[in-house]
Amino acid sequence: MEIKILVSEISIITFSITKDKIEPDDQGNEQNWEQIRFLIDGKDILNEFRIDKQFHYGIDTSIFLAQENELYYGNILLGICSCRTAGDSDIMVNIHSLDGIIIWDIFNTIDPSEFDSFTFEKDQYEITINDLKNKITHTIIDAKKWSWMLDFSKTDLEVIIDENFDIIKKNRRKNKNIKYSSIIFQIGYGEMNQFLNDPLEEWEEVSPFINKKDILNTFKNDKQMRYGIDSSLFIAQEDYLFFGNILLGICGCRDVGCSDLLVNIHSFKEFVMWDIYVSWNPSKFETYFFSRNEYEIAINNIESIFKHKINDAKKWAWMFSSSKLRLKNKILQK
Repeated sequence: MEIKILVSEISIITFSITKDKIEPDDQGNEQNWEQIRFLIDGKDILNEFRIDKQFHYGIDTSIFLAQENELYYGNILLGICSCRTAGDSDIMVNIHSLDGIIIWDIFNTIDPSEFDSFTFEKDQYEITINDLKNKITHTIIDAKKWSWMLDFSKTDLEVIIDENFDIIKKNRRKNKNIKYSSIIFQIGYGEMNQFLNDPLEEWEEVSPFINKKDILNTFKNDKQMRYGIDSSLFIAQEDYLFFGNILLGICGCRDVGCSDLLVNIHSFKEFVMWDIYVSWNPSKFETYFFSRNEYEIAINNIESIFKHKINDAKKWAWMFSSSKLRLKNKILQK
């Protein structure tokens, strides 16, 4: 299948490696940090990331090698906060390889719903990755010294590094074949209060069904119960339904941010791609592809029967309190 990607330009990816010394480890040994930094169109992405524009350290090259299995489909840690506290403000990227192109969606763990997307030609990407591997002097064995960098964003990999390197070789994530799934949205009606002392409000709950399964309750990374968002918030996010990020549901405990379900969306000429993840672990995502025509029909069908309107979103903006804070503030200011 030929992919007609809806982007205005192809970017160029390169890298730089610097060697630094940092404070001694627990045994008093000085550590030699071989720091890798990726440049996109000549700009250091760790300094230019649009959400915070603060300085980040690049990961040690051994940690790059430990994540090699996910360079074509998956998630890798690119950098950590300048305070060197893992998880404080990590920069990560979700990666897809699709018919001659590589897509990078780069985000800060502070708010994974805000991402920058870049597209590379696969041949140029492979040349850069192979050139990088040839210049690295650290080995995957050195990753044990640097596994603390993974302490928040990639804890599963940290455990593997500390226990069994052989598992890394067996855990390569394969890129998803473009196999279309079905999608519809359903509406449920009920009453909800945000807090116990709040009055009950009529709630028009939107639930996405993928391959006839309610994704809010069957997302395989945790399979816990969730509420769908109110229809007014679905409307408030409609600018992002073909490219961007939307909140699908909140945790059954109604503690906003506890376990929100979100999706990053990309559109192509023939299909739409969803990467669904839980807010507390954006590095573990599941990918679905939908026929663009069927996707548009599903959205038009559900929006045509909404009772709630965009003006009702102020009542339900609390659902955005963690995962979509910028959009919440925009709604409340109207």
